[in-house]
Amino acid sequence: MRKYLNKKGSALVLVMSSLIILMAVGSVVVMLSAANISMSRKYSDWSEEYYWLDYAAQSQLSDLDKNVLISADTVARYYLQNSYFKYSSVSEFPSTVGMPATMQATFLGADALQGLINNEYNAIYDAYASIPVPNEDEEKTYNENMKAFINDLFEVVYYTYLNGNLSSLPSYSDTEHDIHAATSLQNSGWFPNPGSTAYASFGDFYDDISGTPKLAIKALENSGDNRKQVDVMITVVPPNFSAVQETRYYAVKANPLYANALSVRGSITFMGNSTILGDVVSCNQDSSGNSLGLGEGNSVGIKTTNNVSKTVNIYGNVYSAGDLHIWTSGSSLNVLPYSSKDPLFAAKLKLKTDYLYSSGNSYFFDFSAPGSDAQLYTEEYTATHGNPYIPYIYRDSAGGNVYCNNLAIEETVEGSAATPILGAALSVSGDLWTQDDIQNDGRSSSISVGGNYIGMRSDANEENKDPNGSSAVINNGYMYGSTIAIGGSYVIPGTAWYEFTGDYYQTAESATARAGEYFGIYEKQPVDIGDSSKIFGDYQDGTDQYSMYEHQSGHTLSSDILADRVSRFRAAMAALAGLGSGISVNGSAASYTLGIVNDDGTVVYDQYSNNLIPYKAVSGDGGILDDVFTSKTEDFGTNGFAFSDLIDASTGMDDSVHGFYYYSGNATVDVTSITAGIIYCGGNLNLTGNGTFTGTVICAGNLTVRNNTKVTYDESVIRAVLGFTDSYTLEKSESGSYLGSSVARRFFSPGSFVANTTLGIEQTTMISTSAGERDSDSIQRYIVNSWKESKAS
Repeated sequence: MRKYLNKKGSALVLVMSSLIILMAVGSVVVMLSAANISMSRKYSDWSEEYYWLDYAAQSQLSDLDKNVLISADTVARYYLQNSYFKYSSVSEFPSTVGMPATMQATFLGADALQGLINNEYNAIYDAYASIPVPNEDEEKTYNENMKAFINDLFEVVYYTYLNGNLSSLPSYSDTEHDIHAATSLQNSGWFPNPGSTAYASFGDFYDDISGTPKLAIKALENSGDNRKQVDVMITVVPPNFSAVQETRYYAVKANPLYANALSVRGSITFMGNSTILGDVVSCNQDSSGNSLGLGEGNSVGIKTTNNVSKTVNIYGNVYSAGDLHIWTSGSSLNVLPYSSKDPLFAAKLKLKTDYLYSSGNSYFFDFSAPGSDAQLYTEEYTATHGNPYIPYIYRDSAGGNVYCNNLAIEETVEGSAATPILGAALSVSGDLWTQDDIQNDGRSSSISVGGNYIGMRSDANEENKDPNGSSAVINNGYMYGSTIAIGGSYVIPGTAWYEFTGDYYQTAESATARAGEYFGIYEKQPVDIGDSSKIFGDYQDGTDQYSMYEHQSGHTLSSDILADRVSRFRAAMAALAGLGSGISVNGSAASYTLGIVNDDGTVVYDQYSNNLIPYKAVSGDGGILDDVFTSKTEDFGTNGFAFSDLIDASTGMDDSVHGFYYYSGNATVDVTSITAGIIYCGGNLNLTGNGTFTGTVICAGNLTVRNNTKVTYDESVIRAVLGFTDSYTLEKSESGSYLGSSVARRFFSPGSFVANTTLGIEQTTMISTSAGERDSDSIQRYIVNSWKESKAS
C-alpha cells in the first residue's frame, strides 16, 4: 500500500552531503553531519507515524469529490438538460423518474430561488420571441444573454446542491487504528438564503454569492497521549460550463387554411353588399368540433341577413358543413365562377392544384389517380373516357360549385306578387352537392342551379324517429310563387314522408312532384297493413311501402273509418291536381331519383339506369362520396385534419410588420385600415369597412362580413407574408436571413399536420438552453491549499 508523504531515503542524501563537507571543512563538519543524520532518522520515523491519518484525510477528500462534487455536476447538468428553469416553482417539476438519486434528496428547496431563475429565463426568451424575425444584432444579443444566463445558472444549481449536501457527507472512521476524519465548512455565509432576502432578480442573487465553499478536513487520533492530527484546507473550484449553439430545423408546410378567401371554423354571416373572390369555407363547428346545427330552419352555416336590394357575390367554390341560405327579404346570393370576376384568376392559383393536393389534379385528394375507386365518378374522367355515369365528384378548378347541408331560402323571406322586391334569389352557376335538401320556403323567391346536382342522403333518420331528417329531396313553396330550377344532370336519392293522423307515410316528393306540400302516396291492401314502425323498412327497393291508416296498440281501425280518411285525403289531392310544383329540371339530362310515382301508381327508381348501382355503391356512411363531402366541408380538403390540427396555437402572435395580423380573441377589423395580408382571429371576427382586403381571412370562431366589405384572395400576398418565392420556396435576403413572417410560417406548420408538400426547411441557430459541455482539458473541482501534520492541541 502506498505511503503518502514518506521521506525515507532522505538520510542517505544527507550522509553523502556530509562526507563532501567533511572533506572540505574538517572535523567540525563531521560533528554537524552526525547531528543531521540523527535528525533525518528522527523525521523519517515521525512521518511514517502519520501514514494512517494521511490516508484517512485522503479518503475523506475522495468521498467529497465522488459523493458531493461530482453529484453536484450531474445534478446541474440534469437540471439544464430537462429545462427545469421553465417552471416557476419546485412543486411544478415533472416526475423524478430518471432523475439522479442524489438529485432527489435535496434540490433547490427554495421556491423563491426557482422563481428568480424562471423570471430571468422568461425575460430573456420573451424579449427574443417577441421579435417576429430577429436581425443579426438581435440574435447576437439573445445568444449572449442566454449564454451568460446558462453559465451562471449552472453555477447556481451546482452551488445550491453543495450547500444542501456538504453537511450530509459521512465522516471517516478507522477503529483498528483508532482514528476518524470529518469535513467542515469554513465560510458558512458564502451562499445566500433566497428565502430570507427579497432579491429583485436572479442577477442580484448570483452577485451575492461570496466566493466558493472553503472546506477543512481533519483527521485525528481518538485517544492516547500526544495525539496526532492531519489538517487539510480545500477550496472548491467554480465549475467551467459552456452553453453550446444548436441549429433547429422547422418544416414549412403547405396549409389549406391560407388557400381560401375565407376559412372559418364556425359560421359566416353576410350583412351587406359583399364581393368575395376566392373559395369560401365554413365548417359550421364550435371550438370543440361539434356541429352548430343542421336542423331545418337553423340560423348558422353560411347565410345572408342583408337588407332589401343587397347582394352577396362569391366568385369561387363554397364549402359548408352547414346550410347555405338566405334569411332576409329582398336580398340575393350568387355563387359564380372565378372568370366572371377575373378571367386570369384561375391561372394564378397554384396552392391547391400544385402543392396541397396532387400536382395538376383539380380535385381534393388524388381521385383521378389510375386504379382509384373514385376515378370512375370524377367529372374529368367521365368527360374524357365516355363514362356514362353522372360525375359525382366535381372539378373545382373553375369555381362556382357549392357543397352544403341544405341549399335554402328560409320562410322569413316575404315577397309577393305585389312586392316582388321582397323576394330573394339564390343562384349557383356551377354544380351543387347537398347532404340534405334544396329547399325554397320563401315567398316569390327563386333558387337556380346551373350545373349538376347531387343529393347525398337517401336514408331516413331512424335514430330520431324522423323519416324526413336526412333524406335528400327538393322542396318548393310553389303556392307562394317560388321556383327551383336545375340545369344539368341530377341525383335525388331521397323520398319524403307525410305525417297524417300521427303516422308517417312515404310520398312521391321529388323533382317531378306537384302540388306543393301535398303528393300522392303509396297504398297497399288493408290485409297488408302492419305496425306503423315498418315505415323504416327498405323503402328504396319498393318492397315496404304503406298506406294511410291509424294504428294504436290493441286497436284496429274499422274499414269504414279508414275508407273515409282515404277518401278525404284523395279529395284534397284532386283539388290540387291542376297545380304545378314550380320545380323545373333539364328533361334531356341524365338523372337518378327514388320515390317518384307515375300516374299509374308505379314507382320509378331510375330514369338513367347506369347510375343506379354505382351511386348506391359509393354513397352513404363510409362510402367514397361521404368521405369526399366530409373532406371538402369539414377538413379543408385533407384526409381528416380539422381546423385545430392545421395551426400551432403555441406560436401564435401578431406580426403585422410582415402582414400577419393575429388576434387571439374576438376582434373587429376595418379593411380600410388593414388592406392586405393574412388575418387570423382566434375568436369571433367582425370584418367591416367599405374597402377591399387582399390576401386571406382565417377565423377560428364565427365570421360576420358587414357593410360593403370585399375580400380578394391573392396568392402573391400570401407568399410575401410567408416569405416564399413565386415557386413556393423559402426566400432569403442577401445577408442570408429569411424573408416574410417566421411567426406565420411556424403557426401554419404544426408538427402533427402531415402535409402533402413541404415548402422548405427553416433553420435557426441559437444558444441551447438544454445542452452544454464542461472543459474536458481541465476538469478541476477543488484545490488543496495546505496539508499539515501536527500534534493535537
